[in-house]
Amino acid sequence: MSYLKDLRKIVGNMPLLSAGATVIVMKDERLLLNLRSDTLAWGIPGGAMELGETFEETASREL
Repeated sequence: MSYLKDLRKIVGNMPLLSAGATVIVMKDERLLLNLRSDTLAWGIPGGAMELGETFEETASREL
């Protein structure tokens, strides 16, 4: 279970502020996209930080 999912159980629908990282990968003028499993939409790899992670660790995990 992720930190944000655990926190969401406690606070319900109240707004949450969280840090995250997004990674842009380009090669030969092409952009890497990933297909999200929750919305089936294409997007740039990225996501929320877990407790104790650095931005670099979050970016690496999400990529």
